[in-house]
Amino acid sequence: MTLRRAAIPLVMALALAACSTSNIPPTPTKTPGPEPPPAVAYPSLEALEAVALNPVDVGPGYEIDPDFTGPLTAELLSSGSSPQTGEFLGGLENLYGYQSAFIRTRSVEDLAAVRDWVVVFRTSTDASRFVALHPTITQNEQGFQMLPAPALGEESAAFVATTTESGAVPLDRHDVVLRRKNVVAVLFVVTAAGLADEGEIERYAQTLDARLAELVEAAS
Repeated sequence: MTLRRAAIPLVMALALAACSTSNIPPTPTKTPGPEPPPAVAYPSLEALEAVALNPVDVGPGYEIDPDFTGPLTAELLSSGSSPQTGEFLGGLENLYGYQSAFIRTRSVEDLAAVRDWVVVFRTSTDASRFVALHPTITQNEQGFQMLPAPALGEESAAFVATTTESGAVPLDRHDVVLRRKNVVAVLFVVTAAGLADEGEIERYAQTLDARLAELVEAAS
């Protein structure tokens, strides 16, 4: 009798152990699905115009350049880019954008032009490729130099070059290009060589980036 009573707790313990393991359902395995595509934004042309610089942004003394203000097509974008970039753009679809331009010509020393593009690409990959290619537009000019990338957008680049294509007066061209998702903003500032206001260029770029951040957030 003592042995039988002693065996009962052991049998119960073994039975409970068996129940505790046999009744636990197996952990389901999850088959990883495809990663979601990167977020993209397809804002309206009016929204792109609101991102572009305006007369208040550039300040007094500038006049709107109507030849480079308005909707930006793939053809116009290619014509203002290097052959390498133009070839890349020629293979893209659903490309659209807006551009604005301002010029100041009171004197040679005060000569300046400010121009920007706001471009929507079909994918973030295409937009990123454009950022990488854009410096080729002036890389063969005198004094071409890549500058430290500004802390703007998700990706950015900056460079400067000196050109005399407009005449005998050497001109410095400063470019800043930045990307958020599949939308790119490009800033061009042209001044007489050595007379660029770097603080002004930085302010223009920051203005574009702040508006671009709001744009892609609202349009995604």
